[in-house]
Amino acid sequence: MRIASASLIRWAGLAPSWRRVTREETKGSSGQWVLASETRYVYDGMRVIQERNGNGVPTVAYTRGPDLSGTLEGAGGIGGLLARSEWNSVSSAWSEHAFYHSDGVGNVTALAVPSGGDIALAGSYRYDPFGRLIGTPTGLAARNTQRFSSKEWHNASGFYAFGYRFYDPATQRWLNRDPIGEEGGVNLYGYVENDPINFIDPLGLSSIHVQVAVAIAKGDLVALESLLATGMLSPAAAARVQEAINRINSPAVQIGLDKVCKVANSGRNAARGAGNFATDPLTEAARAAMGKGPAAFPGAPLTSEMIQGLQRNLAAAQLQLANNLKGLSTSGTQISAEASARQAELAQQRIDIINQIIKSGVQAPKN
Repeated sequence: MRIASASLIRWAGLAPSWRRVTREETKGSSGQWVLASETRYVYDGMRVIQERNGNGVPTVAYTRGPDLSGTLEGAGGIGGLLARSEWNSVSSAWSEHAFYHSDGVGNVTALAVPSGGDIALAGSYRYDPFGRLIGTPTGLAARNTQRFSSKEWHNASGFYAFGYRFYDPATQRWLNRDPIGEEGGVNLYGYVENDPINFIDPLGLSSIHVQVAVAIAKGDLVALESLLATGMLSPAAAARVQEAINRINSPAVQIGLDKVCKVANSGRNAARGAGNFATDPLTEAARAAMGKGPAAFPGAPLTSEMIQGLQRNLAAAQLQLANNLKGLSTSGTQISAEASARQAELAQQRIDIINQIIKSGVQAPKN
């Protein structure tokens, strides 16, 4: 694919997703295209972690952590950039380390570098809401390509590579149509529902509200049900949230959580017998699992914060049960009798479990 008549992009499909493995920059010379530079990409999932030249020699490495979702790739790596390092061919070592700073929706806003015993600002970026760069970066900030939405900026074309599609911030649209056609909306080229302050698009396939992305990635049932109850989500977002809620409430997930809880509880009892109950890491895992699975922990000490969290879960489950008994989903939409009965059964199970956990926590002995 030729972009801006000065660059050739070669893609390679690696199931189950498409990832760009090589970028070739060409230039016109004597009536033909001549290779000017070649960049090869190394991935972790869909996130670029290293760039190499045409000879396979590393040039830039990226250090990444949890993205906006709180997981490594739940939000497509947006907001997860930590640092970049450049390879020094003379010393054969990584040098010129820089640290990323991002805003609340994952746009890189600044680069900081070590300076003696402190750090110094090496460059900064300002964007309009749709990602068009304001001002011209220089030095290290010009060499760095990870910018708006933590995605790679292609200088020759002015486009951002999101994974599955290229985005043009100047026209505020994707270059090609939505892969699912009008099922994603009547605007086949629209970017994040024209709301880049609250929405992100992890890979160029579908937009999602930042809060929804975080709640789904973390499996936060209370947050998901609260978002659905607002009635302010788009039909597509509401469907995605409902799907996540159903998945969390599915028997398979509940059985898996039950097994995790039982293992943690077994470790807690063993640690308690050894006299180090209060500091056992499995005990902490058991506490973290409370409210998410059907296992009860007799005698487990609960903090006031844990009890408050369980009570919020209890209130959400009671609301769900009330709606299900009326033949409604948690959001108040009509559902089939079979689905209503199943969801009511799950809601009642959650209520019984949470009440049991709260009861056992209140009666727990002091340690």
